[in-house]
Amino acid sequence: MDVERISANALIIDMGYETIITKEIDKIVSNNIEYLIIKGEYVTAIGDGVLFSKKIKTIQLPDTISIIGHNFLGRNKHLEKFKIPESTFLIHNEFLFECYSLKEIEFNNNLTTIKDAFLYDALNIEYITLPPPLKNIGNGFMVNNLRLKEVILPHTLESVGNYFLTGCENLEKVVGPPLFMKKCFLEGCHSLNDSSYPIPTNPNIF
Repeated sequence: MDVERISANALIIDMGYETIITKEIDKIVSNNIEYLIIKGEYVTAIGDGVLFSKKIKTIQLPDTISIIGHNFLGRNKHLEKFKIPESTFLIHNEFLFECYSLKEIEFNNNLTTIKDAFLYDALNIEYITLPPPLKNIGNGFMVNNLRLKEVILPHTLESVGNYFLTGCENLEKVVGPPLFMKKCFLEGCHSLNDSSYPIPTNPNIF
């Protein structure tokens, strides 16, 4: 692993022949690092808990990564945008969890499964379009996002978990394929007026 500091708050990490990004890089990425580039043509996975609760604003990852582990980038409260690597097909729990400053996320065309709490409390996203071939989304996908206005779901989507869009009070539009709506699917979405799914009339969220 080679490390190049390009400024006081920016790093480039070359993973060399490593195939998994582990918490070892947390020892390198101090809390003053805001801009991070990770390189590595052999990297295919990110382990659990890597770069959790740092102060990263932007990060660039290798497109060879296919699986992202639990809690990667969770509680990076200064993260402003993120691009999912092109090869990623599975993202585990609490990815981008409580990334309060996140405004933009760019999806790839290979993602099939998102686990629980993916954008839970990511409070600054207003519009989100999920592309095919996405099939499965876990519990608490986008909860309590008060700026969210529109969600477009792909025709390939087969299942979503409980509390999918719970508490998104300013959500106006959600469009997608037929789905079995689990517990509190759209509860608390009081501004919803254009929906592919029944709009709840019960004002109680839980």
